[in-house]
Amino acid sequence: MGNRPELITPQGGRFGAKQAFYYGIAEEAFVECVRLSAERRAAPIVTERWSDEELALAQLEARQQAASVRCVVFAGMCLEAAIYDYAAWHLPDLVVEALDKVDFLAKWRMIPLLVAKHEIPAGQLTHNALKSLQGLRNRLVHAKSETMAHGDKLNDQLARLKRESETIAKGYVVAIEAVVAASIEMDLHAPTTINPLPQFIPARDGPLRSLDPERPVELATVIAKCRRSLDVD
Repeated sequence: MGNRPELITPQGGRFGAKQAFYYGIAEEAFVECVRLSAERRAAPIVTERWSDEELALAQLEARQQAASVRCVVFAGMCLEAAIYDYAAWHLPDLVVEALDKVDFLAKWRMIPLLVAKHEIPAGQLTHNALKSLQGLRNRLVHAKSETMAHGDKLNDQLARLKRESETIAKGYVVAIEAVVAASIEMDLHAPTTINPLPQFIPARDGPLRSLDPERPVELATVIAKCRRSLDVD
């Protein structure tokens, strides 16, 4: 937690914040997904069933899906830890305890409003990314098997499960978007409070104001999209 002018905090510090650790795992998984996705696009078209090429492609797809799952889960853990930490820095223990019982998206809507008088607008990129991440994470964490359908319904079931699998495989993008957008939102609209997330825009004061935080080049597109959406110059 860096020092900022006119910082609003209770007395004393806090130990045990895990969001930076979780973010590091999510970021590594995101970079892996970007690279594996590029490998998939460059892979030869499979023309023969059960061939070595089909097996190699299936293995590549499985690796990407596994990395995407890691990204989704740890991005969610990062944001969950961060919003708890943010509340704990700025709000009374009784309020923090009550807020800890509400769902992930509600925390991100309510806590910045209580602390910094800023509500993340519904329908905006930050809100949409947090909502999508919540759905993906819940689907993974609370996954349940289902009874196999029969007859014509079996094909529909298999098609739906394939679509859901593809959504998970692409979930790494919205997972990192949620972290980046939430962090930028905090820097822009809660500047006198502690941003509990890694930063993705330059400091607004001090000697490093013209420098961006160092991030893997694979994140450049996501960061640029979030900056445009949130009107960061």
